[in-house]
Amino acid sequence: MIIRAQNSFLIIIDIQERLAPKISNQACLLKNTKTILQAARHFHIPVMATEHYAKGIGQTLPEIRSHLQQDEILEKITFSLLREEPIRQRLVRYSKEHKTSAEQGIDFILVGAEAHICVLQSAMDLLAASQGKDAPLFPKGSRVILVRDAIGSRCEDSKQAALERFAHLGGQNLTTEMLLFEWLERAGTDDFRALLPLIK
Repeated sequence: MIIRAQNSFLIIIDIQERLAPKISNQACLLKNTKTILQAARHFHIPVMATEHYAKGIGQTLPEIRSHLQQDEILEKITFSLLREEPIRQRLVRYSKEHKTSAEQGIDFILVGAEAHICVLQSAMDLLAASQGKDAPLFPKGSRVILVRDAIGSRCEDSKQAALERFAHLGGQNLTTEMLLFEWLERAGTDDFRALLPLIK
């Protein structure tokens, strides 16, 4: 099913000062994350960013942080963001307030680092919470999607292992352009003209 902007929730994971410089192909990760974040702002998509142990790893990079509100940045110490209670509560509260169609729940869009640790563990917990047989935390039909050219690890093999494992568990991944064009749905609109400079 196509990813709809109105059902999306963007989560930016741990793009921080002392970690980002060590990420393989970090320039691509940063460029695509900024593009996705700007597109999310255009479509009024809710955004959350996490910082893992900011005291030791530093804050979110300024070029990302400048597009965020202070209350959109939450600190964590657990590798999976869903195991940090304030973050979990915020996502659950949003899921209760957000009205989704009968066919589609929330699409959690994940970008950031590191792919094989915090991104993967967060994705797996979000996926499990969306598919819980007894009492899922999120609406029926919710999905978890990794943007493969906007996540990264220090070693490229680690990133590939994360993508393969998540796909095996039933998760999805796509590219930045795939996401943007699904959000847009069609050409020739005001939205298309507004986002075209980001795509180019």
